Amino acid sequence: MKEFFTKNIVDEFKNDPKIQKALNGCTLMNSDDFLTWFGQNIIRPDKPSRLATADSIYNMVIEEFTKIANSVCERKIDEDYSVKSMKNVLESPKFDILVILAPHWEKLKRDEFNTKPKLSIEKKGNHILGFVIVEKGECRRMPTAYSINLICTRTALKYKRYSYDRGSDRERTKGGILLGAYLYCAKVYGQSHGILELADGYTNISGFFAYSKQGFAKDLTLFGRDCFRDYSNLPMSVRLDKYSYNQIINHACGDKTLQLRTEEIHDTTGFIKLVPTSKIQTALQKEIALYFNLLYKMEFINDYRHHLDPDYDKKEIQILQNFENWFYEKNDEEPYFIDYINFLKAEMDEYVKDFKLSKYSTDTNHLSGTKRQRSASASRSSGKTMKRGRSH
Repeated sequence: MKEFFTKNIVDEFKNDPKIQKALNGCTLMNSDDFLTWFGQNIIRPDKPSRLATADSIYNMVIEEFTKIANSVCERKIDEDYSVKSMKNVLESPKFDILVILAPHWEKLKRDEFNTKPKLSIEKKGNHILGFVIVEKGECRRMPTAYSINLICTRTALKYKRYSYDRGSDRERTKGGILLGAYLYCAKVYGQSHGILELADGYTNISGFFAYSKQGFAKDLTLFGRDCFRDYSNLPMSVRLDKYSYNQIINHACGDKTLQLRTEEIHDTTGFIKLVPTSKIQTALQKEIALYFNLLYKMEFINDYRHHLDPDYDKKEIQILQNFENWFYEKNDEEPYFIDYINFLKAEMDEYVKDFKLSKYSTDTNHLSGTKRQRSASASRSSGKTMKRGRSH
């Protein structure tokens, strides 16, 4: 029996009129209801001679869960990680899941007895629009707290629709509802904070914006051996006492008049304000994200708690190597830590300036040339470790 997404709390959340409107015919299912619905017709009650063994049922569910992980996440998440998370839901009481199902799931349930079990499960898999998996004690500093382990929503629709269905072949993301449900249940559960790791940090732009709009903010205090260890991910948290249950619902329902305004979002970088309106701005936004990532990591690079592996993140390594090459050619010495920080801030400021200048432009000739000049001057191979002096 799972303890986080309990049926009564999930029902309380999803039956709110604003959430019902946002769901637009979809529904939320906790793990118990979902697994009951998902595996209901693996054993055919109308054909007892074809009863499956417990092992074969489990293997069939695991096989389809693997497909769900890949399909719903649309291969945007590491496949091994997503499959492992799905298996953990079935095998460990520390993990819980909340699933959002497409409209007409009840009709699918009524019709499934006329469908072969394998096809029935496949159809059900196509009806899953998204899910959020939470893990208890992932941050050992908060042993009873649940963090978001994985959240995925699909955009391409595969489930059967009817003539009276509205919309196209793409579904408006339901990620906000899943995030809201997590925060709502965490508050009921008694947690002081909602916590998560943003995979790939600021370069996961859609994730950063989605989490920020729910009140999450960068929280580097969560880095450490007793909490989040992967410095390639950005830890984020939200104080749950800041928001009432109604406010959490308002932020989750997708109504822009009820969501957090940009000026209410706690983002010390200002990245949340860089909303692109052109292809150039979209490209610049991606470049700026790289610099924001490097800036938050530099603190840990400097005291040896983080090591940048060129095979792990080549773009970030290339930025640092280009700077080292440029700095050496100019000064005939290796840069110190403070030189890296000054470089990153200066480059980021230039990119932000370019971003603002290119709002309605398709011409890149007017953009500042500092960044490209530094990159072009990088001709000397760098493999040295930065100097740790002059840190203040």
